[in-house]
Amino acid sequence: MTLDARRPMPLVTSGVACLLMACGLVSAQPGPSVRPVPKFQEETLVGRQVAVGLDDTVIMHNRFGNILVQGSTYAEAGISAELIAGGDSKTDARDFVHQMALAVGTAGRKVSISINCPENGKATEFQSNFTLNLPACALLRIENTYGDVTVDGVNASVLVRNRFGSASVYNCRAADITNAFGDVNVAGIEERVEVDGRFGNVNARSVQGRIHISNENGALRLAGGNGQIQLENTLGDLSVTSSHGRFKIAGNHGNVTFTQSAPTADTVLATCRNGAIQLNLPDNPSTQITARAGRGKISTGIPDARPDAYGNDGQSLTCTLGLARSAFELETFSGDITINTAP
Repeated sequence: MTLDARRPMPLVTSGVACLLMACGLVSAQPGPSVRPVPKFQEETLVGRQVAVGLDDTVIMHNRFGNILVQGSTYAEAGISAELIAGGDSKTDARDFVHQMALAVGTAGRKVSISINCPENGKATEFQSNFTLNLPACALLRIENTYGDVTVDGVNASVLVRNRFGSASVYNCRAADITNAFGDVNVAGIEERVEVDGRFGNVNARSVQGRIHISNENGALRLAGGNGQIQLENTLGDLSVTSSHGRFKIAGNHGNVTFTQSAPTADTVLATCRNGAIQLNLPDNPSTQITARAGRGKISTGIPDARPDAYGNDGQSLTCTLGLARSAFELETFSGDITINTAP
């Protein structure tokens, strides 16, 4: 996968600062004041090499800025940071950016990376954009407040805690991601995926092992999953394609769509509180289906499959196709269920 070396990110403005302060993420005192647009801007680039051993943990802390981490075959981690500051005068911006310092500490099996900023500087805005080339054997933990986080090719466990911005993890052994405001993207994960999304879409593809993905406000999409899979979405549509394994799927306010690409031995429990459920079956399906729509209808192209009455306003259906290698249990409390078969 090809990544952009650096995607421009706006400096922290007054509107964003108000939101951050309202959430308790930053305080107005102490620290630089925040204004809409800086009159002057200064930037500098700093860097350092640090030795990282097998299964060492690298911990990155950043307040404002993007983070890009790429796996490396070298024994040392290559750290570079683009430091940017804006101010009402060129001197204020230059003095502040020159006082920003890259801090690297080691304690036992841990390496910490962060940026120290002056407490009494006169800059109106600032940010630090990291690029880290990390030995693939190292564990990685990232904590970022405002900015995008991208990790690719770290052959170890990756933990990301981000608040404002996207969080993307690709081609790693395991991924644990929590993101408050922004999309989450995961792909090429070998063993375990844990995602907690709040405001934004969650996109997962080519992941395997134990998979637990929850989202609160936005779409949740899984393609190419394989393993023991639990998916939960509170407000938004949920879709699964080209995936196999044991599924527990829960939707609240939104539609659920499951597309089975081949007649494999899948077990799927899918429930939805307020929304429709759609099941798309492959050629020559081999499955047992139990479906219940509390306040809705069940429609299907399966020959001789006729829904029965269920409750006061709903329908239910039970049918077996082929050798019943897979099993689907579908239930929506308020919505329709559609079962499509390949033509």
